[in-house]
Amino acid sequence: YTLALLKQAALMGISNEQKADNRAAAVSTMRTIPLGQLLIMVHPHLYNLTVAPLSPDASTLPPLNALSVASVDHKHILLMNTGDTIIIFAGKHTQPQHLLDLFGVGTLNEIQTGFVMMPEFDTELNVGTRSLIAALQQTRESSGLMAQRVFVAVDDRHLMPYLIADRTRNFHSYHEFIAQLQRNIQQRINS
Repeated sequence: YTLALLKQAALMGISNEQKADNRAAAVSTMRTIPLGQLLIMVHPHLYNLTVAPLSPDASTLPPLNALSVASVDHKHILLMNTGDTIIIFAGKHTQPQHLLDLFGVGTLNEIQTGFVMMPEFDTELNVGTRSLIAALQQTRESSGLMAQRVFVAVDDRHLMPYLIADRTRNFHSYHEFIAQLQRNIQQRINS
């Protein structure tokens, strides 16, 4: 969570990539959002929708995946809860049957991308995904916030800003961050 917080817009300095207004908005959001939702905003949840069967009533959530490029498997459909948006990513090597079951189309080119209403089909994948989305939206609404909108993507660049375990231009990867902390602690102990 510490590394995730350091990578948040609210705590980053102002630069060419980070404008003052965006930073001010991020600080305001972090100060006013309920803690449970803040934790999701800082450390999003990433689920693989096509590895394990989804619960039709969202009584059990699928296992969480690490927030790393290694978790972005182009053979599967992923769902990421970023706090304010739910991103559904269909990888370029997703099985056509999964695309048909979830979106009602056979190829990636036919998927409607952007902010969408999920189509409704009576397939296990579609029912389970819609139930999961509804459960995530209900959790947010019960915190007094607006429900997340659903964004469908076929390009993994929409997930990249949320993969906090990986190295970015300005920050360490998770493993580098832990190694640096250990070195700092060891230096303090030795001095």
